Amino acid sequence: KGSFEIPEHLHRASKAIIRANGQPDRVIDAGFDGWGYQFEAMEAARCLRAGTIESEFLTLDFSLGMMKTMDTVRNICGISYPADQT
Repeated sequence: KGSFEIPEHLHRASKAIIRANGQPDRVIDAGFDGWGYQFEAMEAARCLRAGTIESEFLTLDFSLGMMKTMDTVRNICGISYPADQT
């Protein structure tokens, strides 16, 4: 009976809009600027300071699995980059 809209690119959204049951739009300010990568950088810095080689939030195995999945998707879609030719 309503909708939730992120009017910008998801990974860098600064607001969301809620529309419900004919009520006036409610705008939620996410309160941050940037491209979303700042969270990855902060976690990498935390891991370095702690002397760990991976994050407990996103393990190396998860990252490798995601890379394999993305490679499979690119192959299915016929997407190739110059680095793939080496």
